[in-house]
Amino acid sequence: MSWVCWLTVCLLGMASGVAEWAVFAEEARFAGRTAVQWGRVLDTHLEGDTEQDKAECRAATAALGYLSDSAQVAREELTRALRSPSLEVRHAAVDALGRIGAEAAESVPAMVAPMDLPREHPHYGALRTYRWLAARALGRIGPAAEAAVPALERALENEDPLYRVQAALALWRIAGRSEMIGFLAAMVQPSEAAAYEAVMALGEVGSSAAVVGDRLIAALEHPQSDVRRAAADVLVRLGPSQLEPLATAFGGADADAARAAAYALGQLLGRLREELFYRPESEPEAFQATGRRVLRIAVPPLVARLADERDAVRQAAQHALAQLGLLALPALLETAGGPDPLARRAAIETLVRVESYLPEELASPQLVAWHDALRSRLFAAMEHRDPQVRASAYRVFACLFFEPDDRQALALLRGGLRDESLAVRRHASQVLRAWEL
Repeated sequence: MSWVCWLTVCLLGMASGVAEWAVFAEEARFAGRTAVQWGRVLDTHLEGDTEQDKAECRAATAALGYLSDSAQVAREELTRALRSPSLEVRHAAVDALGRIGAEAAESVPAMVAPMDLPREHPHYGALRTYRWLAARALGRIGPAAEAAVPALERALENEDPLYRVQAALALWRIAGRSEMIGFLAAMVQPSEAAAYEAVMALGEVGSSAAVVGDRLIAALEHPQSDVRRAAADVLVRLGPSQLEPLATAFGGADADAARAAAYALGQLLGRLREELFYRPESEPEAFQATGRRVLRIAVPPLVARLADERDAVRQAAQHALAQLGLLALPALLETAGGPDPLARRAAIETLVRVESYLPEELASPQLVAWHDALRSRLFAAMEHRDPQVRASAYRVFACLFFEPDDRQALALLRGGLRDESLAVRRHASQVLRAWEL
């Protein structure tokens, strides 16, 4: 924008606040129109009663929801739309007001009024969806929606579980009501129709949900798979504090719970790999302390399940271990050379999967130390009597960071060129070519 245009806008802004908003609105468009233009469409058609008017209002309110960062220019029109005869328009309008955030505070009374109708009101049933959308929108407005607290408190006793979930989350966001976390956790029951929504709401609460971590762990045994997966995702967000309870849940007898726990463990181990173990600037103390904790708490139950006869549980353990990357290699190499044939085969398969999660470089002294500590165990596996174990060990070796001046490694590689296993010969040859030997 040229300085001439900017000056013109500033001068207009002295006469009208709308012009100032138009500058920002011009930066975002939906379906070719700005928030100002969509507000005008809404204003033009709100009082109309034709199908075309209704269609234009639906399009305008939906568009303003997408244009949330600049939709405050149309706040008054959106507030008027809350009285539209079209429920779709009302739904989109209240959602758009929530997306505006604190600047929609003046619209709170109009948002609350339809929520608070008595059950005997003829429109009560039709406004079911509006109520929970409005509660969600009020929560997004945050503390500026304090006037809605009494209505939201009444909503906690409503017969609609989805409305109760959104009301509890809104009270936490608006008034910081910590008891709402327990209220939501209590709704994560097999008998509750909104168990999934309650777990998702706990995810929005963030780290504060750690106080109900035990309830989330229990939800890993929920009969609904989407609830189990949602609980696992929330537990991952709560971080390393959940390693031990997740490992305990994975060791249980229930296959579905074990799979959900393994999924969460894998995601959590993957985060630690990327954000701590492979990160160049990681604090040495945090690296060592967390690394030891992972190897003590999380890895043993996962390795134990490599011998599980249930394919789904065994594969879940494999996937979780692979995401640990380099730090999983010692346990996998030991298991690959162990006596249990099922665990040995699963460990060999997992060693192949680990390749996708190995570091591109040894980014810190701590990672170098963990890498070098692999040496004796890896070399022992390269001489194992089982050709499959040898082949997997040579394959891992080819992905790591050993130097040509390592005499023992060089001897093993040259011996590997004469191995009975074609895979061993191929991997040994690959490394020697890379070393130009």
